[in-house]
Amino acid sequence: MQSTKYTLGTFSKQFLVLDGAKCYRHCEKPTRFVSLLDSDDKLVGAYVCPEEFVSRVVFFSKAPEMSWFESFLRDQVGERLRAKDLRRASRHGWELGRDAEKSIVEVVEPSKGLSEAYWTFYAMNEEDKKSGTFLCSTKDGGCGKRMFTKRMDDHETKLCANCRSSGRKQPPQGS
Repeated sequence: MQSTKYTLGTFSKQFLVLDGAKCYRHCEKPTRFVSLLDSDDKLVGAYVCPEEFVSRVVFFSKAPEMSWFESFLRDQVGERLRAKDLRRASRHGWELGRDAEKSIVEVVEPSKGLSEAYWTFYAMNEEDKKSGTFLCSTKDGGCGKRMFTKRMDDHETKLCANCRSSGRKQPPQGS
């Protein structure tokens, strides 16, 4: 039997990503994890529901780069990003089970663990609740890699600004 060679991304996806959690503050339907950036030293992904609402964005790395993560998010969600909505944690193999404990050594120093940062928008008032963060919809011809903010009652906008400006067409409603 051939063993898996783990990278930061493959380790994180196998042991840290959990599909099926309920959508947070939107619809309570199951979410799926969508990779937004996957490189040798970073994995950023969003948990999104079937309507492409972004429930949470997570960033896994060997060393925390919170300023990079903030910049990555701000580029897509703008003023919706507030420092108080960012959290960080360390994940260790021993807390993830025997297989993770054996495999984490391929990715990071086990005593240091793997860094995880995450962003969840916490509405502070009724005005905050009127907008949401969404993932550009591949079902509607979009890139599926960028997030954008729109009003919750806007059921027509399905694409990020980049895809809208590039001339990608959203299908007519009801098709």
